Amino acid sequence: MRKPSENPVKPKRNVRDSVFTDMLSRKKYALRMYKALHPEDLDVTEKDVRIVTLKRVFTNGRYNDFAMEVKDKFLIMVEAQSTWSDNVVVRMFVYLGLYWTRVFAGKSGRKLYYEDKIELPVPETYVLYSGKRGKKIPKRISLRELFFENDPNAPDLVARVISGNPDAKTKTIIDEFAFFERAFMEQLGNKEIPVEEAILNTIGVCLQAGVLAEYLNETRGEVENVMKRSSDYDLEILARVDEAVEKTKKRMKKAADRRVAKLTEENAARVAKLTEEADARAASERLAGERDQSITIAKRLLALGTTPVSQIARITGLSRASVNKLARAI
Repeated sequence: MRKPSENPVKPKRNVRDSVFTDMLSRKKYALRMYKALHPEDLDVTEKDVRIVTLKRVFTNGRYNDFAMEVKDKFLIMVEAQSTWSDNVVVRMFVYLGLYWTRVFAGKSGRKLYYEDKIELPVPETYVLYSGKRGKKIPKRISLRELFFENDPNAPDLVARVISGNPDAKTKTIIDEFAFFERAFMEQLGNKEIPVEEAILNTIGVCLQAGVLAEYLNETRGEVENVMKRSSDYDLEILARVDEAVEKTKKRMKKAADRRVAKLTEENAARVAKLTEEADARAASERLAGERDQSITIAKRLLALGTTPVSQIARITGLSRASVNKLARAI
């Protein structure tokens, strides 16, 4: 098993997701996220915010990165992406269905069968993209457009694509998170330092710049542990992948060796058979040549008329019947 500092592949997504979700699991930072998305709403407070990020019951981890209800009117769902994939809109559609399932499970589920129309918070879905800025990324993505060719009968979910500006003078929490991610990636770019040092350096750079300072000062030890656990998890997964690759290579080599051995055996048998057939043809051709020669000698002796048939048969090895037949043909 590799140690974290020995692994040439550095962790990224799991660390980023862990910090992102840990920070936004706290109401005051969730509120800052909402205000970054809705700066016009000046009256919202922490009391109006309810974190509803979906978590798995029987396994560790989350279904989605972050979700919150605000004033019972809005459902905000955010997925953080550093590598672009259109499939994110499918995942968000699934998350929304899971959320509604949770909301209407149990006793409240009976409301679905009442005559009165139920009330739902308006779902707002966002993709927080922090990948390469040179890549052309749409401002919005639609499930119907991407996967159903705009079929009006198909279901739809539209997500806004947002990106933070790490160089903004007045930063929203989205910009601060973009700054954090850029700092982390710059640290990871230095292959001379281990991951643990890159994590500490990232926190130091952010604190010096006043980015996520309140959160990092409050939870610095916890954040270090979260990032460390996440990077170790990434490296553990990479090590398992490497191990699986090596095992697969060995299995493939054994299978190839068996196949080569089988082909060699089959080829040897085929060569032996061909040799036997060739020898048989050669023997047959040799016997045919010898018979032709005996017939020629027999004809010459019959033409002279001085040698009896029985003696010609002994000389040539032909049967007396064959010699008599040749005699009649002369």
